[in-house]
Amino acid sequence: MHYDRDRLHFRGRWVAAALLAVAAGLCPAAEGILIEDGGSTSFIWQAQDGAGFRWDIYHNGAVNDGTNDAYDGGMNLQVNGSTFSWGGSGVLSKDGREVQVGPWRQGQVQIWRRIYIDPKLGYARWVDIFQNTATQAQSVNLRYQTNVGSSINSIQSTSGAAAIGPKDWGFVTDSRSRPRPAIAHVFASKASKVRPSVNVRVKNNDVTYSMALQIPAGKTVALCLFEAQRNSEPEAAAFLKAFRPAQELAKLPPALRAIIVNMQGSMLSLGNIELPRSDAADMVVLRNGNELLGKLQHDAFTVNTFFGRCELPAARVLGLLVPDPSDPLVQLVLNDGQVVSGTMDSPLLRLQLSGGDVMQIPPADLQSAAYAVSTQRPEEIPLAGPVAVLRSGERLAFDGTALPGTFHCEYGELNLDLDDLGSIALDTPDNGLHRAVFRNGSVLSGLLVTEQLSLPLLLGPKLDVPRQFVSQFVLTNDDASEGPLCRCDLRNEDVLLGVPVDEALPFRTPFGTVRVRPHDLAEMQRVDESFGQYHVRLHDGTTLTGRLDTDTLHFEIRPGPVIPVHVGHIVKLTCPKGAVKPPADATPTTAPGDETDQPTTAPAPEGNPPEAGSLEAHRDDLRRQMEEIGRELDALRNTRPSDPAAAENLKMQTVALLRQMQNLRAELAKVEKQIQEQAGSSRSPHRDTTNSPAPTTRPATTSAPVERIVTEIGPERPRPATAENLDEFFR
Repeated sequence: MHYDRDRLHFRGRWVAAALLAVAAGLCPAAEGILIEDGGSTSFIWQAQDGAGFRWDIYHNGAVNDGTNDAYDGGMNLQVNGSTFSWGGSGVLSKDGREVQVGPWRQGQVQIWRRIYIDPKLGYARWVDIFQNTATQAQSVNLRYQTNVGSSINSIQSTSGAAAIGPKDWGFVTDSRSRPRPAIAHVFASKASKVRPSVNVRVKNNDVTYSMALQIPAGKTVALCLFEAQRNSEPEAAAFLKAFRPAQELAKLPPALRAIIVNMQGSMLSLGNIELPRSDAADMVVLRNGNELLGKLQHDAFTVNTFFGRCELPAARVLGLLVPDPSDPLVQLVLNDGQVVSGTMDSPLLRLQLSGGDVMQIPPADLQSAAYAVSTQRPEEIPLAGPVAVLRSGERLAFDGTALPGTFHCEYGELNLDLDDLGSIALDTPDNGLHRAVFRNGSVLSGLLVTEQLSLPLLLGPKLDVPRQFVSQFVLTNDDASEGPLCRCDLRNEDVLLGVPVDEALPFRTPFGTVRVRPHDLAEMQRVDESFGQYHVRLHDGTTLTGRLDTDTLHFEIRPGPVIPVHVGHIVKLTCPKGAVKPPADATPTTAPGDETDQPTTAPAPEGNPPEAGSLEAHRDDLRRQMEEIGRELDALRNTRPSDPAAAENLKMQTVALLRQMQNLRAELAKVEKQIQEQAGSSRSPHRDTTNSPAPTTRPATTSAPVERIVTEIGPERPRPATAENLDEFFR
């Protein structure tokens, strides 16, 4: 995630410009995700919360005893069965209220733990941060283990039951063994869709959370959990009833808050807009920190924007914010996700308190105001359609057909179908290029060609602005991935997800050229910085090293365009098994041991060459491919490498060529049979010995494994030279 600290002069008014990227894409280096400065501590680290309870934190981020033996080890973390371990010192926040340990590495995932002790309400907050350093998505099995010091006598959930149900987000445990405290546990927020499973029982000491956490490739996500000690079960239950996770999460830096996956709810976040809300009443937050609950007394809001005057019924408004008390500019958040900025005709906000009194609040004293969460104003805000996010903070829905899709990149000028795109980011301080993000997650850098925008807004007026006024276009939040997909990593950190569409990829090796069909390819990895030189691995286990003997690889984003990628730009291409479908007329290699005779060959038509696309044309093409492979095998005949590595590479090249010949023979047999069937019973089938590249009396494959045949090849044994003598190596 980036924060652009430059300031823009916009319509005579200075406003802060901030672009928040997709939350799951944040890395720990982003500001606020990790504690970067402050003090340090060796362990045990101790702090007292605002309710007077002690928290003693070990080097692994777990609480040791708490107050009066509230714990016998609490909030221990296990990842894939291994316990989080950290032998170094802890990093302290500047205020001394939070400690951080890590990173601890488990496979391809790095983990940090941040533990904060609240000086006001009195609780401990854990934020565990998980960074996936791999190029593939990771699923990690998490287990949080807490021992509450003695046998649990009673359990009370947020729904009031004695067991944890699917709608619960917290619970209280009590041993009734005083002075040992009762404990409130919070494992999610009320609206969260991501939450761990909870295992807690009476007459048992343990509280366990379990979940499988999904971490996208190269991304960072976090979990947040709360614990609170209280003197009795009623006090712990009262704390839990009044506890608002979203309000307490507001104490976290925005970058960290954005990647927490198990805490959603009353804090509405839209880009750099954060609006505190309540599910009980309308809520006003003052500059002095006071929070007022009541009922907002407005039927409509009239806003004077730079693109015109907007009349907004109160039913469309979720709330409003005042970014700067010295500036009359107000931001209104609508119930379709739009954000409108301007000055209001009414300078005062009116709020009726529960007692009936009405307060009139000037903008200079106001931080935010929001209507209560309801069916009309839900917690989750749907996307209104294509939205233009301006550098000044507005989010304006527009008619998507008016946005030109001409995009200039390293691979030429593309006409992008906006239905294939998720967003186009224009504010990219790192490299200055725009980034088209496709619905399946592909990222392509380039430039949106249009410099002057004229977009009809759903609010009525038209937005006529230069392109540089726009931070990004959010076109949809629907995922359109068609898994499994191949992944092509490019040198500029772009990523394409889809399939290569070339018929075959020719790799030139010291021992001949090997044509690899995309559905056989598992991975090709660039050799250091060598242009076009790759390590190649096939799905059958074959490996080879060679130079990709073409200038361009054609890669289709699905859904999306076909991109002609220059070979020198490809860092890595990974193709999961089944991602690329073999041609419809391809025949799989017969399993070793099968002895099905190949059919005889139907006569080739005389006179004119076969019609393009016909079975005869396909047969002739297969023969040509077999002849080409035969020539490549012939080139290996007299090769006598003295270097062991080169000899091993020769064997691998031969294996690959033999396998390709096997597949082609099987496919040719199928085509010849189809030609024979078309000829009809009135014509006696006979073998075409003039053009046939190989005898067809033997089966398509062999009972002897190819690997054994290759290892038997030595100086005294002839190597395969043509398709005609291939059979002797299968005896």
